[in-house]
Amino acid sequence: LAFTRTKHRADRLAKFLVQAGIKADRPQFFADFSKGFYGLPATGVSQGILDWTLMHALKASPKGTVDCVTAFGTTDFREDLKKFDVPTLILH
Repeated sequence: LAFTRTKHRADRLAKFLVQAGIKADRPQFFADFSKGFYGLPATGVSQGILDWTLMHALKASPKGTVDCVTAFGTTDFREDLKKFDVPTLILH
């Protein structure tokens, strides 16, 4: 748990911690991350799904991994989404 004075500093700290985790032990980072991503233990996702997710995540390069995590963590589409006036499936 970390406290910062601004959202900008919190974002920078989060980016640093994610990058450090990926660089230190990418397989373990993804193994830990996927459990939270799938909402374990509440959702009861199988070990097979977790293994499948890890297998695909490790196919990306280390730089691609950091770039992807950064994009997911820092891109804010809320203003753009307000412009949609029909049901729309968004894939990011």
